[in-house]
Amino acid sequence: MALSKEDWFTKSCADVIHPNSSCNPYWWDCTKDTFVASMKIYAPLYTVTTLLSRLSAKDVLTRAVPAMIRSSAFIGIYCGLYARFSCALTNLFKGHYRVLYWISPFIASLMCIFIEKKGRRNELAVYVTNQAAEALFKMALSRGHGTWIPFKNAKKLLFALAWAALLYFFKYERGSLASSVATLLKVMMGTEDKADWVESQVQTVTSPFFRRVAKMRRPTPPKIHISDVTEVLREIRENNEKQAAGGGSKVPVPHQSALRTSYYVNGFLRGFALGYFVKSTLAFLPKLFNLPSFIKNFKASMSASFGSSSLKFGLFVSLMVGIPRFVRVIALKLLGKDYPAVEALAGFLGGAASIVQCSTEITMYLLFKAVEGLFWFLCKRGILRPIPYGAELLYSLSTATLFYACELEPWSLRSSYRNFLQKTSGGHYLKFSNGAGMTNLREQLSMNVLKKDFKRFKTPT
Repeated sequence: MALSKEDWFTKSCADVIHPNSSCNPYWWDCTKDTFVASMKIYAPLYTVTTLLSRLSAKDVLTRAVPAMIRSSAFIGIYCGLYARFSCALTNLFKGHYRVLYWISPFIASLMCIFIEKKGRRNELAVYVTNQAAEALFKMALSRGHGTWIPFKNAKKLLFALAWAALLYFFKYERGSLASSVATLLKVMMGTEDKADWVESQVQTVTSPFFRRVAKMRRPTPPKIHISDVTEVLREIRENNEKQAAGGGSKVPVPHQSALRTSYYVNGFLRGFALGYFVKSTLAFLPKLFNLPSFIKNFKASMSASFGSSSLKFGLFVSLMVGIPRFVRVIALKLLGKDYPAVEALAGFLGGAASIVQCSTEITMYLLFKAVEGLFWFLCKRGILRPIPYGAELLYSLSTATLFYACELEPWSLRSSYRNFLQKTSGGHYLKFSNGAGMTNLREQLSMNVLKKDFKRFKTPT
């Protein structure tokens, strides 16, 4: 016999949230399984970060491993507390009120966010806020508020604007950026005063070619070591600025055109190498946790890790890095000095990389990081004031919205984020969200009507 709406609404948590299990074992299983699954996700992530940062073995043991355990414990404890509060509140109020599925994750996230390192809280807040903003937009569509805007082309414009803002902040207002974003941009773009390790490796490969080109143009070998391209460009810029200010004459630098060319060519190669390395490593390392499957499907695993997907991402990053360098060289040659508008234009044109690959995840990440940079920029100018514990509160509000959507309006979330939740929860997310109890509860709360309305607004006739 089918249960009535009242029957499902007043059912205990054991029938809706965790069938075939009692509260305490379910809470412990969520905590344990999520911790283990998170360790598998954070291991390759921290490995890539360690390799790019060129940390020593001692730094890996004292910094990377504890950070990995701490982040995994944060997610595991949050998942367990979320399950615990969901059970407690539904039993306390004798019903599965929708607001309880927002309050439970809010309380759990507000308690657990303090487990994470303080420097990571801003990053987490920005990450979940961009996910929650998109979910709220889709919820509004399903309720008939607003119309569907074709996001495919607008996404490319947002990507270009965000990249322009980030490169501007990186060069002229670096203190406005989160430390992780500044480090990421430093790894991607390099530094202009001295060649870093990545730049040196790229220049080792390309410098013989440019030396040969220089010899063909002029028999006399260049007096300046062509590998230190960024330092020579800085010298050219300083000399041009002195001449423009009337403070000195322009000092000729041999083979300027070859040096400029190598600067932006190395930028394209640098970006490709970094993009290919990161994509292939993040795809390859998780497969090693399941060696039998990896060995059985060795050819397919290698192709998926080092094939066309990694090459495409390498080309994507190559354009993000190379095009701004090319624009800087042209502007420096024409104008003789740097201007903030030139850096913003270089970043905007670098947004042409979105033609190759324009994922919603990357676009929204860059957009919200740019908004974060703008916020701190305005705070430094005294226009805005930071809110005490604002990052922790923003994280808790956004996480509550996301987990409410996970259970009652899962169609409003990106499929990639649902897959991420399934992996990090050790498989518990789909058991809960797609279980008979939650499915029937959504049906009887008329949530599936919103799903149909969302599809109607998303695909206008």
